[in-house]
Amino acid sequence: MSAQTTLDSANERLRRRYRPAEVRVLFIAESPPAGGTFFYRANSKLYYATREAFETAVPALRREEGFLDAFKQLGCYLDDLSPRPVNRLDMNDPERRQARRDGVAPLARRMRRWSPRAAVVVMKAIVPQADEALARAGHADVTREALPFPARHAPQYIEQLTNVVRVWRRRRVFHPL
Repeated sequence: MSAQTTLDSANERLRRRYRPAEVRVLFIAESPPAGGTFFYRANSKLYYATREAFETAVPALRREEGFLDAFKQLGCYLDDLSPRPVNRLDMNDPERRQARRDGVAPLARRMRRWSPRAAVVVMKAIVPQADEALARAGHADVTREALPFPARHAPQYIEQLTNVVRVWRRRRVFHPL
């Protein structure tokens, strides 16, 4: 087994550990990042930006020792279209586009088990694939937001997600803390 395969397996076990019993808000990203960082390892750009947005919207989370535990408690879960990192490929690379297309059906199968009230697509370029996966899973009618990926657009991502969290919290989309 390669080192990358071992890391991928460990990341997926970690991801499952943080899956809430009831997924209320599903975050859909393109893929785990290349380079060894991972949202559920609390060391990726997406993790830091998401944490900042949630802590800004819900100041009580700043006192939480484990943001990932609070994210889970709120009913939030992050999944990816592609199980393998594709972020180092050019945006128009045929391999990257194919990985997105190939990820739709497996993501839809995973999502069928969940009943999200809302979805956040974390990268505007994957909206078509995320929408297709949501539709195939029977969730086409959920409230959906599309945000820019924070690697290049962190201030916009944080501001937009902060606003989304505030609104959805008032509407009781999340589990109460």
